[in-house]
Amino acid sequence: METYPYRPLLHPDPPAMPQYRPDKGFRLAPVSPAHAMLLRDTWKFGGNSWSLRYLSLLIRHFPNACLLAPEGTPISWCLTDQLASLIHGYTLPEHRGQHHLRPVVGMLAAQLHARGFPVYTRVLTNNKPSLHTLQRLGFRLLPGVFYRLVVRPGFAQSQPASALDLAQDPAPSSGEQPRTHSTWGGERRGEWDTA
Repeated sequence: METYPYRPLLHPDPPAMPQYRPDKGFRLAPVSPAHAMLLRDTWKFGGNSWSLRYLSLLIRHFPNACLLAPEGTPISWCLTDQLASLIHGYTLPEHRGQHHLRPVVGMLAAQLHARGFPVYTRVLTNNKPSLHTLQRLGFRLLPGVFYRLVVRPGFAQSQPASALDLAQDPAPSSGEQPRTHSTWGGERRGEWDTA
């Protein structure tokens, strides 16, 4: 079992959040289910079919945003979870330090606020670049520390029940009604990586 300490952050006034435009040639878009494997492979807790299933469900059923490079590859992204918390904020290492996560967070914060949700997240305590980026966007550190306990059971013995069915599940924007999924009890969240 591993312990990960997170600092909670809340944006007190989402409409006042600075809005940043993507650099020329880059564009904001929702994260596509086709990007789930990239997210899985870059996630600290990823790399297996369970994490792929979890990320695919988040992408299909909750608000998200990404920044696409000119060739259409995501270089920065952020998801939300069932509690409307910003999670899995990440920028590919070769694109860090260029503030690509700012327009992504701005787009997603606007979506959440328009739906009546608070705009909040949790960031690993040692991730100073992400804490700095979010604070520059107007997020405020809340008191306390949130601890995530992670248990890594042997994934080799079993696969998620519907892992092979994910490709057949319609995306929410398609207008089709999604099939009912049983939820995976081993909830996991990614950390905010360097923006």
